[in-house]
Amino acid sequence: MYEAIEEGRIVPFYAEKPAGKTVLVLSPHPDDETLGCGATINMLKSQGSEVTVIFLTSGDKAEPKHELSSITYDDSHVSAYSYLREKEAIMAMKVLGIDKYRFLRYPDRGLLGHKEAIFDDLSLIIGAFDVLYCPSCIELNPDHRVTAMIAMKLQKEYGFSLFFYEVTVPFRPNCLVDITAVAKTKWKAMKAYKSQLRVGNYLDIVMSLNRFRTLTLGKSCKYAEAFIEVREKEQEMLPEWLSYKKEFNQ
Repeated sequence: MYEAIEEGRIVPFYAEKPAGKTVLVLSPHPDDETLGCGATINMLKSQGSEVTVIFLTSGDKAEPKHELSSITYDDSHVSAYSYLREKEAIMAMKVLGIDKYRFLRYPDRGLLGHKEAIFDDLSLIIGAFDVLYCPSCIELNPDHRVTAMIAMKLQKEYGFSLFFYEVTVPFRPNCLVDITAVAKTKWKAMKAYKSQLRVGNYLDIVMSLNRFRTLTLGKSCKYAEAFIEVREKEQEMLPEWLSYKKEFNQ
């Protein structure tokens, strides 16, 4: 039966401080972390949190016809184009103030076939973190969804806090972070990804999404990033949360 859920139970009407003292951010491709939560991780770093970003792929399939994509190295999927994207990521990390990052270089659009290996890689370090950020389970890109799948499996095993960020699909958030003060920093970090801005107008799209996320936060908030905080016991409720049928924390 349809339930007329009140607005305040659908989306937050207040902003929260970014969560985490020791934070791991999973980015399926170089740029996802900045598009989805770049301002938040910059704020976390500024408030004294330890932030590590792990790039699962080097995004080698973003531009198959690019001249650098045909120059490959030891692994057929690692190309000069891959290294171009990694260089852009390093520049973005510098803008965001992040000095701990790592490139795992799994095949772009191929994470499903490597999910066990990635789980094992991350299991070796996950105990050092209290919060993990990653794309949501309803993203368009399959690598994004597989990353969410791996993150939820890790959460069941190790019990950290998990936050989904949005890149290609807006979701029903239960956490909003006011990023007004650092929106220009996020903008500058996104500009570092010149190759990807040639592919799509991600800069305006993401900043427009961040503008939209201020809808319930008042006029003083100009930009906000949205998240779904998922606790381990609530994972099974995700489909009903996303379809506006139920709430977490009941």
